[in-house]
Amino acid sequence: MAKFTKNYTLEIGLGVAIVGLLLTVVSWIEKFAPGTLGFYHRLVENTADAGDWNLLLVIVGPLLLIGGAYYFGEQLFLRARFEKLLATSQRTAFTKNRRDLEELARRLPDRYASRISEKESQLGLRS
Repeated sequence: MAKFTKNYTLEIGLGVAIVGLLLTVVSWIEKFAPGTLGFYHRLVENTADAGDWNLLLVIVGPLLLIGGAYYFGEQLFLRARFEKLLATSQRTAFTKNRRDLEELARRLPDRYASRISEKESQLGLRS
């Protein structure tokens, strides 16, 4: 499971952010304009004896949105940084950035680690 989440963090983050956005929009519409969304209003009314489920979604929706957006943005940032460090054509610059590249590859999907080896071969650092 950990390997799956590591390899698909970008997609998972985007999915969680979208779900959070939908929950936030629907719950806030119901909170500030009750009855606007008929299907949701009937659902909230039917479960009223169990508590205020809309309040739960008003809280959980933004948390999911923030968490998903954080992981999505972090992956974009790390991937851009990795590409920038890997784009060098000089051996000295590559060896200087090697530690940073390896650290980034640990936090990115598995295919990024193999790209470091490919770059080493391309620059003649590996025999």
